[in-house]
Amino acid sequence: MAYKTERLKETLRDLIAQDIERHTYVGDVMVTVLDVLVDEKREYARVSVAIFPDEQKEKVLEELNKNAPKMRYTIMKKSAIGRMPRTIVFE
Repeated sequence: MAYKTERLKETLRDLIAQDIERHTYVGDVMVTVLDVLVDEKREYARVSVAIFPDEQKEKVLEELNKNAPKMRYTIMKKSAIGRMPRTIVFE
């Protein structure tokens, strides 16, 4: 069971980073996905990101959280993840 969760975390980290890069939700800001934490039931994912410059951190986090449902849908279409977390939160 732990192997599946670790694999899901890695897959989500890669796919979320690709989606942020492709769709540029944040404009002229550099966003790096550092880690993804998934609960045991795999219903909730918390994504840790680094944002440069720091002055735009709140704006970028707000935009990412606003677009999280679109990202979730895009990831579901492109991957074979059996049980995708329903909620994705950026912090």
